[in-house]
Amino acid sequence: MQAVNVLLTCGGSQLIVGHIEALKNQNEIPIRVIGTDMNKECFGKYFFDAFYFNSGANSPDYIFEIIDISKKEDISVIVPTSDSEALVLSKNKDVFDNENISLAVDKYDIINIVHDKFQLFELLNEKKIPIPQYCAINSLEDISHASKIFQYPDNNFVIKPRISTGARGVWIVSGSYDKVHYLTHTKGSDRFSITLDEMIRTLHQVPEKQFPKMIAMEYLPNERYNVDMLSDGNKLFYVIPRRRYFPFGSPTQGCILEENPDIIDLSKLIWESIRQSYLFTYEYAIDRNGKPGLFEINPRTDGTVTATLGCGVNLILENIKLALGLPVNLKSISYNVEMFRYWRELRLISGNIIN
Repeated sequence: MQAVNVLLTCGGSQLIVGHIEALKNQNEIPIRVIGTDMNKECFGKYFFDAFYFNSGANSPDYIFEIIDISKKEDISVIVPTSDSEALVLSKNKDVFDNENISLAVDKYDIINIVHDKFQLFELLNEKKIPIPQYCAINSLEDISHASKIFQYPDNNFVIKPRISTGARGVWIVSGSYDKVHYLTHTKGSDRFSITLDEMIRTLHQVPEKQFPKMIAMEYLPNERYNVDMLSDGNKLFYVIPRRRYFPFGSPTQGCILEENPDIIDLSKLIWESIRQSYLFTYEYAIDRNGKPGLFEINPRTDGTVTATLGCGVNLILENIKLALGLPVNLKSISYNVEMFRYWRELRLISGNIIN
């Protein structure tokens, strides 16, 4: 069988090697993996069969660049691995259809809703899906109002941008954290707490017309879960929860595949109301009453979906097969599989790998 050429975007992600290996280390379909990224010097380029630079999803040249790469490499399937690229690619799906290139990405209208956390919560609330308490933040007055809704300082609450990824801009508004310990002992990646006064004092410097669009929601203090899901929009093939061992920081450094009926049932209920397609991830945390609360949906392939390889399911490959119109293999899930990440070195001489 002739090799299928697959293009992965965001090729500079520190997690991209796992995705490449998932596509290369299997016996079902011969695959060449092509990468592209807006960083010409990203380390991921050393692991692809071929690598190309692009000027970024916000560039007016982006779609033309991706089409050009696809023609040069005879690409059959494109897999976006960042929200911004998933959005712009899905918006231009007709362009790729005309070139007989499949996009492993959902419909634009769906992505446009779910990547905006406030729009997502409004939709789910309208459909009477149980979600954490939330409100829009468009001004300093809204922040003060939110503090009363969530009964601060007795309770913490969360403020974050309506549109962001990888925990960027997420703050736990707390009146009880030890500021001295926080300042002198926490790592940069663990610094998520701020007082209400500090938050208001900082944002007070922002001109009213430039005030960021944010969302406030109740703080969910217990375990965090990610749920990897695969669907064609009509049928849900896989719902695989994984509990994070280190709840804060991104990306996930350790997790266990864990069968959690409450999270599986809620994920199916949410999916029924949205009908997403291809490979995507729901993110939950457990509230004070032990109930799961959704706080984000990633409308594209998640960096840690490689964890599912441990239970015998290669969701990255199944996503490609779905885009190619091939049947998806349905397998039983072996839970209680753990995954940990660790650093390794890459040594080069004049751009050539020596280890």
